[in-house]
Amino acid sequence: MKMIPLERAQKEFPFHWVEHPQMHTDRRKQILKAHPEVVTLFGTDPMSAVWIVILAAVLLALSLVIPRDGWLLATVLAVLVGAPVGLALSILIHDGGHYLMFKKKWANDLFMLIANIPIPFPFAMVLRPYHSMHHQFLGEWGRDVDMPTPAELPFIHSKFWMVKAIWLSLLLPLKNEFTLPMKVKKPLLQIVNFGIAIAVNGLIIWATGSLLPTYFMTIS
Repeated sequence: MKMIPLERAQKEFPFHWVEHPQMHTDRRKQILKAHPEVVTLFGTDPMSAVWIVILAAVLLALSLVIPRDGWLLATVLAVLVGAPVGLALSILIHDGGHYLMFKKKWANDLFMLIANIPIPFPFAMVLRPYHSMHHQFLGEWGRDVDMPTPAELPFIHSKFWMVKAIWLSLLLPLKNEFTLPMKVKKPLLQIVNFGIAIAVNGLIIWATGSLLPTYFMTIS
């Protein structure tokens, strides 16, 4: 969706509008100037890749061992076990997007794709370019892709928590999946990401003859 002009947005939308230098960048400079020793904490952690393999295997294994008629059991396990594991994988994908697993880009990409295997929504390769823009243009109208579009505002400002939950759990992921990728000039890895998701979920459904494993992984 095309963003409306900033002047109109400031009048129509009930955000707290401020005008000051980019705080993300400025804050980083201030911290490094005051505490240059912080740079010693910078670096990569290859153990993240090990955790990705373990957690992805756990989520896939759980989805396959649940009885085919165990929809209630799948729901309970998704809430108690699947959700924490899925969240951990999402965080590790985020870290890979910041090149915090390995120094080589391809190695981060590989394990981001692996982490995304038990998550039916193929978002790993969508994350990096747009999350980088979010950090670079934090809070800037029309440039920070995490800022809501005008169409999303009624959901965000609703008085009903269920409406906000629908936006957060369904509409926001769908926007990130199907709107943002269209703006990437070289979406090869995103195509690979989508292809893996379709292939894995299709294979699981074919092998088990049930939608339950995909249901479990989706709500996790």
